Amino acid sequence: MKRSIRFFRLLLVPTFCGCLLAGCTGGSDSSSPPAEKALSGPEENAGPYGYESGILEFRVRRPHHQVDETVYFRDWGRQEARYETVRAIAEIGESTVRHQITIVNPDGVFTWQEETRTGSRSPLPPPEPYQDYEKLKERFGPEGAVGRLRSLGIELGKPEMILGFTCQVFHLKGGTFWIHRGLVLRSRIRLPSYSTSREAIRFVPDATVDSSRFRFPEGVDPESFPGLTDLLREAAADDPERTRS
Repeated sequence: MKRSIRFFRLLLVPTFCGCLLAGCTGGSDSSSPPAEKALSGPEENAGPYGYESGILEFRVRRPHHQVDETVYFRDWGRQEARYETVRAIAEIGESTVRHQITIVNPDGVFTWQEETRTGSRSPLPPPEPYQDYEKLKERFGPEGAVGRLRSLGIELGKPEMILGFTCQVFHLKGGTFWIHRGLVLRSRIRLPSYSTSREAIRFVPDATVDSSRFRFPEGVDPESFPGLTDLLREAAADDPERTRS
């Protein structure tokens, strides 16, 4: 049915972009962000982010929806949990409010939609070239890194500040991303049939995060979640407009 297909398409929207990603509280954190610290050595930091742990809050705009999102991460970003509260902006036949939990770890991306009690799983997406900009600079040097990005259709803009943190700005066809130490603090995507924006409104680096944030509610087994490909195929098969001969 159309509603099923639309719901599973919403699950595909990155809030890691591909990214990263409900008004939830918990776990202790400081009241204000500390000054930026020097990056840790490669032996200590082997994850995608330049902080060992952290808490972020985002405001997200998607077609017909606005989202409050809280992201918790630890182990330099190798483990991440996103809690979303999704509110419908227009009357499109969906529930007014939905709650969604996404947990990212080395085993993949696992998403649980609380109201429908529907889960899905997908493989970890590869990092985008601009997210590895610091590593590109180490490998090719500043000019070589810029040239490498340009060969992929990515332009490096002037650094900008978000919440007091310095971000590298990357422009590519259909989107702009503001990245601080691997963390996308702001993104704007504009495509012919889709547009979305996501911006951090709070960031607490090196926060102590409650380990319960990285687990689904009791009784929810992520190992039983089907893959998104299977779910989309099933939803398409249930759509009479697509199965009509």
